[in-house]
Amino acid sequence: MAKIENDLNRFGEDITDYSRYLERVNNALIEVEKSMQALNGSYSGGAHDALEQHFAEDANNVRKMLTELKKYLSDLHFADNAYDTCENQVRSLIGRI
Repeated sequence: MAKIENDLNRFGEDITDYSRYLERVNNALIEVEKSMQALNGSYSGGAHDALEQHFAEDANNVRKMLTELKKYLSDLHFADNAYDTCENQVRSLIGRI
């Protein structure tokens, strides 16, 4: 029979890392948007409009991706709490024996 294990400390560390990476991507997007705003003021014309539209679409896609990844992060937190609760219940049961 297969044995399923979960190192809860490592799992928590992974969740923390994942959260930090999401925050870094979000901050990078904000910085790129600021840079694009500065660039947008420096020229005009068809190329400007095309670049602005393309960037807006890409930035929107990144925001959508981040929203989905944050939902996944929420699920990871839920699972982590469930694992902790289960482990504490098992520990309590064993302690009563």
